[in-house]
This record gives sequence, structure tokens and C-alpha cells, in this order.
Amino acid sequence: NPGQDQENNFVIRGKYRDVKAYAQALGKERDYLVAYSKYGSDHPHTAGIKAELDKATNHFERLTGIMWPFK
Repeated sequence: NPGQDQENNFVIRGKYRDVKAYAQALGKERDYLVAYSKYGSDHPHTAGIKAELDKATNHFERLTGIMWPFK
């Protein structure tokens, strides 16, 4: 039903370090989207979080060989 919360269950498997890097990158992605929505793209706070996101996604890519974002 539209408007009702749906629970999405999924499993992520892999080496601990790879899954941890994924979770960190995903968390930074969320932080960036919140900051972008709240402050806009030109705000210094948003730029700082974008730099953290870039660092986290680069780390994920180096560890896993998977490009961020992936489908």
C-alpha cells in the first residue's frame, strides 16, 4: 500500500574489510545527500562532506575493485 513503510531485507556478504568500506561509503553518501538537501551544493559544510564521501568511495574502490556507484 502506498504511504506505508516497507521493510527491505537484504544480505551483504564479503570480506569484513570490504563490507566495512561499503558501509562507510554508504554512510558518507547519506551524509552528503542530507547536507546537499539542507545547505545546497555551494555551502562549505556540504563541500567538506563531499570530500569525506570521495575519500570513502576511493577506499572502497581500491579494496574491492568495484567502481562507485555500482548497479
